[in-house]
Amino acid sequence: MRINELNSVDEYSAAVADYLFEEYGNIMNELMLNLEQKNAVGAIINYCYDNEDSINNAGNYLIEFVRRKTSK
Repeated sequence: MRINELNSVDEYSAAVADYLFEEYGNIMNELMLNLEQKNAVGAIINYCYDNEDSINNAGNYLIEFVRRKTSK
C-alpha cells in the first residue's frame, strides 16, 4: 500500500502495524513498553506520516527503536 492511498494517520498506523506483523510476527506479545516508549512509537509514526515516509521505512524505524529500548 502506498502512502497516497491512505487518508489519515490512523490508516497509516494500521498499515505500519500490518507490515510489522507480516515481517516479524506478533512481536507485541514479547514487548513490555512503558508509557514513555509507547509515546515515542506514536511520535515516530506521526513523524513518518507527516513526512510521507514509506510504510516499510516507518516499520524499520520502529523495530530499530524497540530493539534499542528492549536490549538495555
